[in-house]
Order: sequence, then C-alpha cells, then structure tokens
Amino acid sequence: MTKTFVFTAALFASASLGHAIIIQPDAVTASSQHSANYAPIHTIDGSGLLGPVASLPDHDAYTSTSNHWTAQSGELLNAWIKWSFNTAQTLDTIYVWNHQSNGPAGNDGYDVGAFTLTFFDALDSEIGTFSGTLAYDSPSAQAFDFGELSGISSVRFDINSVQSSTTWTGLAEVAFGLNESVSVPDSSTTASLLVLALAGLGLVARRRQLG
Repeated sequence: MTKTFVFTAALFASASLGHAIIIQPDAVTASSQHSANYAPIHTIDGSGLLGPVASLPDHDAYTSTSNHWTAQSGELLNAWIKWSFNTAQTLDTIYVWNHQSNGPAGNDGYDVGAFTLTFFDALDSEIGTFSGTLAYDSPSAQAFDFGELSGISSVRFDINSVQSSTTWTGLAEVAFGLNESVSVPDSSTTASLLVLALAGLGLVARRRQLG
C-alpha cells in the first residue's frame, strides 16, 4: 500500500499555507544490484534517513551496506531503477537523496549527475519525461519539480552521468510528492474580521446592559 504523508509549512510572506504530500512507491526494480545488501528496495524503505521521510531529513553516511542501492560494478551510464505504485498517482515532485562516497562506498565519485525520468501509466505507456542534474556529495534530499502529472503508475530513473566513478553508482533514497496550497486571509482581511468581531462583542455587551 502506497505510503502517504503530509508535510505542512506556513508561508509567512504570502497568504497561503503549503501542503506537501509525500508519497513513497510500493515496489521497485532495477537494471542490476551489486549484491543482495545493495538491493533497490533500500531506496524506498527509509533506511538511512535521519528521521521520518515526511520531514525530508538528511541521509546518514554509509555506515551500513544495507541502506542504499548500488548497481553492478561497471554498469554506469546504462544503469536504471524503476519505482511503481499500486494505485495511479498525481505527482509533481521527486525528492532524491544521491548516492554517497563514504563508508562501504569508500572511493570518491559514485554520485549520480545527470538523469532522466520517464513516467508510465497503468498500461506501461509513456506519459511524460523530465531531465535533471543532481548535486554531488550531498546528504540532503534534492527536489525536482516536473510539473503536475496524473495517472502515474511507475517512474523510471535513468542515469546519464556520474561524478567520476568507473565502477559503481546508485542512489540512497527517493520519495515523490504533490505540492498543494490553501488560501488563507491576508493580514488586512484578518484585521478587518477582527474589528468586526470586536464590534459584534461590544454590541452584545451593550444589549445586555440595556436589558
């Protein structure tokens, strides 16, 4: 069952309240894996995250071999990973925690650079694409807004470049999201409503005195 979380942030500079619905896929496959310890499932199970996925926390260093996905040695620019949802989703954002070059990944340069997303519907027909580039050596989630797209049943992530490695690459974690906003009264409207409310209370008090 698709895991859905809601992250709320007040936007004080504007009259709106932002709701980021964070969604984790239900299943995952990949072109390969270095070994069972580096399985693609680790990109959607929250392993290594320093908090709940909905808070988009940093990813821990690779102190464990079982908190990230690494493709087979030598598979770099033809490596891919594909996430799927049991129920078709409407999404607009992908959050990616890049591969790291520490711990079990002791050699520098494993990080993914350029990538391409391909979106598929329930019939596995392509319904959209998006290209982006990840920053290197970052433990933080990197957000990419690909525009609201409905009917997404799976998303394939193709690796187009890597930092400098000639052996391994992969990803730490991934999540998807849909950003929504709810309008709230601006400061002038709020002030007017407060004045009216106070006036109403004064009128009630006066009537009680007259009565």
